[in-house]
Amino acid sequence: MAASDISRDLLSDTELKERFLEGDEKSFDAIVLRYESLVRAILYRLAGNPEDAEDVAQETFLRVYSHLGGFRGEASLKTWILRIATNLARDLQRRRERRPPILPLEEPALKALPGSQGESPPARLSLKEKTRAVAAALDLLPFKQRAALTMKVIGDMSYEEIAAALDTTANSVKSSAHLARKRLLGMLGDRL
Repeated sequence: MAASDISRDLLSDTELKERFLEGDEKSFDAIVLRYESLVRAILYRLAGNPEDAEDVAQETFLRVYSHLGGFRGEASLKTWILRIATNLARDLQRRRERRPPILPLEEPALKALPGSQGESPPARLSLKEKTRAVAAALDLLPFKQRAALTMKVIGDMSYEEIAAALDTTANSVKSSAHLARKRLLGMLGDRL
């Protein structure tokens, strides 16, 4: 790793932004490296599948690249990037909702969860089965609840940071995360 690459790792987001705007393309690469894994992790849960999450992540960083000069710094760069990502994920969900459903209406989405439809839940589900069950239940939550809970748990973000990313209030985020947990417990019950 070159000395200039190491020094970029030590720069603040503001300094990286300024260097990028002065023509240092590597500074943008440093921004992407700093936030890429967080953006992808959150988008994976919001988009519902890896392909869509990857597409939305790429579009997120394309928009960050195009609009970084307009970033005013009223929130942190991390929050601004996550706002772009969640807005794109919300747009994806809206497009999906306009499409005809893939499953017939008589088959509820929870049918795929382990232990549903009168089956007795296994004494212990494997970690992989638990992960699938949680992911399926998360997909059934309203977007705002899913985003709030995902950013809190996966992103380890404060309610204030999440509120800034979702363009809402911290109290609204707390409420959404609480409702999401409550709904997940109701859907999954003692299967986990």
